[in-house]
Amino acid sequence: MQTILGPFHPNLENALVDEILKYKAADLLSPLLILTPSDLLRRRLKILLSRERRLSLLNVQLLTFYQLSLRLQAESNRTPLELRSDLFLEEVLRQIIRTRQPGAEPFAGIEERAGGCAALWQTLRDLRDGLVDPTVALDALSEGHFSQRASERTSQLLVLLRTFQQFCRRQKIADQSDLNHYATEQVPASRFLKQFSQIFYYGFYDLTQIQVDFFHAVARYYPTTLYFPYLSAKPSHDAWRFAERFYERYVQGHNTESAQELESQGVLPASARLFDDTKERKYGDFPKPWQCQIISTFGIHDEVAAAAKEILRLAEDGKLQFHEIGVVARSLESYSQIVKDIFHQHRIPLAGTLEEPLVQFPLTKAIILFLNLPAKDFVRSQVIDLLSSPYFQFQNTVDGSRPRPDLWDLASRELAICKGVAEWRRLRRYNRQDLELRQISDDDEPRMIRIPSEQLACLADNVESLAADLLQLPAHASWQDYVSAWKDLLKKYLGIVPDADLTAPGARSEPVEAILDVLDQLAGLDSVDNRVALGDFSHTFQHWLERSSVTDDRRNRDGVMVLSATAARGLAFRALFGLGMNEGVFPRTIREDAFLRDRDREVLERDLGYKVSQKLAAFDEEKLLFTLLVGAARERLYCSFQRANDSGRGLAPSWYVDELKRTLKDNGREYETISIARSMTEKTATPPFDRQDLLLPSELAIRLTLEAQDPSALLDACAPLPALYRQGRKVAAEIDQSGDRLLPYDGAIAKFDSYWKHFSERGPSPTALETYARCPFQFFARHVLGLEPLDRPEEILGPNPAEFGKLGHGILNSFYRALIDGGYFAGKAATVDVETTLQAIAARAFVDYEENNPVGYPLTWESLKDSLVQLLRQVIAQDLSELSQSGFAPVSLETDVTGRLPADWPEPLNGLAIRGRMDRIDRNDARLRVIDYKFKFGANPATQDTNLIRSALRGERLQPPFYILLAQRWAEQQTKATSQPTIEANSYGSDGLADKIGTATKQTIAYLADGVRKGHFFINRGEYCGRCDMAPICRKNHPPSLWRAENDPMTQTHRALREKDPKKL
Repeated sequence: MQTILGPFHPNLENALVDEILKYKAADLLSPLLILTPSDLLRRRLKILLSRERRLSLLNVQLLTFYQLSLRLQAESNRTPLELRSDLFLEEVLRQIIRTRQPGAEPFAGIEERAGGCAALWQTLRDLRDGLVDPTVALDALSEGHFSQRASERTSQLLVLLRTFQQFCRRQKIADQSDLNHYATEQVPASRFLKQFSQIFYYGFYDLTQIQVDFFHAVARYYPTTLYFPYLSAKPSHDAWRFAERFYERYVQGHNTESAQELESQGVLPASARLFDDTKERKYGDFPKPWQCQIISTFGIHDEVAAAAKEILRLAEDGKLQFHEIGVVARSLESYSQIVKDIFHQHRIPLAGTLEEPLVQFPLTKAIILFLNLPAKDFVRSQVIDLLSSPYFQFQNTVDGSRPRPDLWDLASRELAICKGVAEWRRLRRYNRQDLELRQISDDDEPRMIRIPSEQLACLADNVESLAADLLQLPAHASWQDYVSAWKDLLKKYLGIVPDADLTAPGARSEPVEAILDVLDQLAGLDSVDNRVALGDFSHTFQHWLERSSVTDDRRNRDGVMVLSATAARGLAFRALFGLGMNEGVFPRTIREDAFLRDRDREVLERDLGYKVSQKLAAFDEEKLLFTLLVGAARERLYCSFQRANDSGRGLAPSWYVDELKRTLKDNGREYETISIARSMTEKTATPPFDRQDLLLPSELAIRLTLEAQDPSALLDACAPLPALYRQGRKVAAEIDQSGDRLLPYDGAIAKFDSYWKHFSERGPSPTALETYARCPFQFFARHVLGLEPLDRPEEILGPNPAEFGKLGHGILNSFYRALIDGGYFAGKAATVDVETTLQAIAARAFVDYEENNPVGYPLTWESLKDSLVQLLRQVIAQDLSELSQSGFAPVSLETDVTGRLPADWPEPLNGLAIRGRMDRIDRNDARLRVIDYKFKFGANPATQDTNLIRSALRGERLQPPFYILLAQRWAEQQTKATSQPTIEANSYGSDGLADKIGTATKQTIAYLADGVRKGHFFINRGEYCGRCDMAPICRKNHPPSLWRAENDPMTQTHRALREKDPKKL
């Protein structure tokens, strides 16, 4: 074997070309074989030989190592191996530990931890790839070769490895290492390899033990030349130490002649200055056209957008073609989707192999929802999300109309469906009647939102169909049985089938084949254990979906190559963009293996001869990767890093950036540093954002707007909804004014007659006016616009304070109704059992509530019921005692009363209709009193309830003055004029509304009603803002809007309400 050493570009490439020319000069048909570690490098050599050097590839074959292994397996007489993926072998390991097979006991429990088996499998895979014989290693362990601290842990790991290997052999489970092993055995007798005059290995600098044995076998039996990327220098070069270590241990001793070092008269390439402190070396210069830019951005989107615009500039100026440009990141995990989206927006074609997580596709998300329905007991949100998926195949459609998942969402919220098939059966109550959404409260405006019974029946049919199919799955079955069942379910409900002609519209997309492939692999787990629980199958299926990816193969397209740093090894570009040059990204974060420390890995390699790479050696590989990337840029190198991420958290640049700057400075080469600002206006002075022709239409529209130019023509041509922009710009210009007068968009509505007519005719309620007093904008959003937050019943842990109070109100109302009907207050108290009555009524109320509302945890709900009954028991005892002493008796419950305000009340109240509901009216001879139930939580009552007179004066509590008037109206309706009762007002004020406080209270109510009439709905900030449901649409944090709300004279009177005090009247 002959070895040729040197950097990829141009040394190894030129040497390979010269060697091929030498053989072809002697014999044009000379059969040659070129082997590369990756398909991208194989493709690079094809381009080099055919496009760049114009060579004939007659009788020249280019294969990857993997392709050679498959070729050798094919020419053997063995049955082809069914290679299993890492996910499959990880599941094998999980089953071995779960079933507590010999050697797995010390690792019990790790199979249940997130990522536990994945990390352990990575360690076992390193040992398998290193061809470690666990018996030999255990003997070495007993002889003291390993450290005392590691003995027990390493012993347990080796025993597990032996169990794992025995299990795989017994069950005939194979992976890539087994393929390489079989290929190695086939090498000596291979007819395929014997035909070649010369075999060229090109471009690897590291291999696993099984790959090393494969390589050595080929080199031993056939004429072989190795082109090894290594810059040989004395003393050793720090950037190439990783390659040097492998060469000295696994290559140098196998050479049949001295290695040929490709040097240029002892002058190292200019990029060799990287990571090198030796002063005595001689370095060449970078080519004259070679340029370097170092770019910092705010966030990943600006980083990718800057690269896209620079690529457009290079292409449009005619300097480069797209296929001559490469975009590289240490890992594409966080960049892949963003690069695809932004490059697509800039109309830049992409090449390469891009992998996207399978779980990010909507179809996969729908499958995960579907898969988890039984385990989550058909929780409402997941059922609705599944039914709303565009892939869902409805099993029962509505005659004459399309299914409406949006209405189904509202209906399930209205019926307080949380989870469980029993709760979904509430839909059957509306088989023949529409569902009318209930009021938020009795004080709100009536709303007429109806959901047709046909839609509810369709929802019920689909949910019942889902439940029937999912609940009939067996609790235990084989993996194959579950796979078959789920294929049927996915076909029925999501239209996923192997035959593209039968796929439902929209379902045939990139992830379909990947999803079916995952299921096929799951079926193979019967070789591990042919009985599995349904929950374990579902968990494994979801886990594999989340860990799988979809490959977008664009290798043969003419576009910008996008790839990871490891995939870019050996490739060359005229312009190279290096993204993500941040600390912890490139170089990546490197840690030792938690299961097999580096000192133990060193013993395996040094003493026992098994190549099990040390994890911390990856620091040297990171340096080599960066060095290769710098050397791959023939004319232009762009290195970019983020100063901060998209959320604003500061990020540090990689120290490799400083090393690159030092290298360029020592070489006398200038480099350009560009800091791209976050602000759109500041970007105008920074390339490449300084050129308008490189901006996206949306970016250009924003820039024109900020520069006080009209982008309407641009938006009319490019924007999907130009009218929306024009309206939005008009509104933004209005609300950003810096004056001190309220604008229509601040709630100062000029014409509001239509709502006032409706509001005044129906009659204002006390609660509605209290809302206006608290914040006019809150009143506008709640009562005028009818907005409300959407409840998520599945997240409710029980009745909130308002519902708790409503439940208590209902029990008290029913209780006193029972006492009245039983004659308790008519002299028959002895015949009524108060405790039994209370318990029966409370029980019925709780059952009714449970049937229509979420109650949360059962134990908490039982405790809440007991506490409420106990509270009511005490209140009723005190109330009945007070009634017997005072002589009052309840005569009316939950009384709705309407009336009109007297003509002598201030404008606009005079003659205005009013309404209200009084919880209870008591009567004693010629006196009436109104009882209003209040349920409060906390040790002390609310501040507004400690002084009702002051609260009414401020508009905080308006029920007392309203109830005085409504009670009088009720009395007029119930009694004759000759015996009309008087109103007892001891709790609110003995003079009712006749004194000066009453006059001031009338003025407060008149001001509130007049504000509604005039359409004054401005923001009124206060401590209640923190719990306001309308906060998401409120502009209280918009400085211009807040300034107008606090400085317009219109709002002064409203804020003065909070300062009113009866003592100062």
